[in-house]
Amino acid sequence: MPTITDTAVRNAKPRLKPYRLSDGDCLYLLVSPTGAKSWQLRYMLGTRQMTASLGKYPATPIAKARHKAQEARALAAEGKHVTAERNVARAMAAVAGANTFKTVAAEWVTDTARNRAWSQDHKEKVIASLQNHLSKLEPLPVTAITALMCDPELRKVEASAPDAARKVYQRLQSILDYAHGRGLIPSNPLPRTRSGAKPNVKHFPAVLSATGVGEILRNAERSNVAQGVQRAHVLCAFTAQRISEVVGAEWGEINFDAATWTIPRARMKRHDANLGPHVVPLPPALLARMREWHRIDGGAGYVPGTDRWTLHFAGIGREVLQQDDDARRQALAALVASSIQHVVTRRGPRS
Repeated sequence: MPTITDTAVRNAKPRLKPYRLSDGDCLYLLVSPTGAKSWQLRYMLGTRQMTASLGKYPATPIAKARHKAQEARALAAEGKHVTAERNVARAMAAVAGANTFKTVAAEWVTDTARNRAWSQDHKEKVIASLQNHLSKLEPLPVTAITALMCDPELRKVEASAPDAARKVYQRLQSILDYAHGRGLIPSNPLPRTRSGAKPNVKHFPAVLSATGVGEILRNAERSNVAQGVQRAHVLCAFTAQRISEVVGAEWGEINFDAATWTIPRARMKRHDANLGPHVVPLPPALLARMREWHRIDGGAGYVPGTDRWTLHFAGIGREVLQQDDDARRQALAALVASSIQHVVTRRGPRS
């Protein structure tokens, strides 16, 4: 039973030498000659008598000291060193506080971008995706994240952007794998696969003949879409480059005399400076069109004639897929499908 009161603790006066007031069951208030007061618990660890400090008074009032003493006695009963266990707990709390999801995600982006040679554009796209879809997780210690905690955020993505949901889940998986690899969490709390909403995808047959590709291009020409989208379609068809490279093409990259388009390595998916820029030959039919575009634009800005972010793949897709005619909708799907790559690879650029 406790033997001292809060009044006795508050009124304890300093003496020439340190002394202790017992609260029973090996809990003491140590009073120093300077008047400082602190709580101590004495306990046995094997055959040795140990002393654990439980905090200073009045920051640690008597009720809190008794509660801490009870926790310390439970550790001692298990044969544990009370002070060492508390130091470990403090260190783990500090690590958890420093390693929030936002911090770990940023480090994952930096390391992965370097290891996989991401372009700056792709890196920015990944960062934007994490901020748009997983921002609620950012302030949480990565050690506290569970599958149940992630589920509401993932459901929101599946409902609002089903096409992006798979990528978001993969990135979340990778971030938690990264945290596990660094020893920040004991394991990845997410299952390897997730049963969520599936994107509503309409597949078109691959078009493998030059005649078929020509028909697709004519359908695209007749589509009621913006000038920039039409130009992007033409560049895509004649060069077989990725959408991100097409919409980012600038007039300064085009050499009309050499009939080439030089894409800086920084804008390529594989961002490796040692590979040098990517040079794309421009066939005569495309070159003739581009000369006319160049004349209209005055030779400044982007080749499609529109800001690159306005012409992001989703934007191009929306404009064409909203057309009423199935043949026109097919124009986009086929232009960015493997059929174009197949024709260009088999037959080479045609004029």
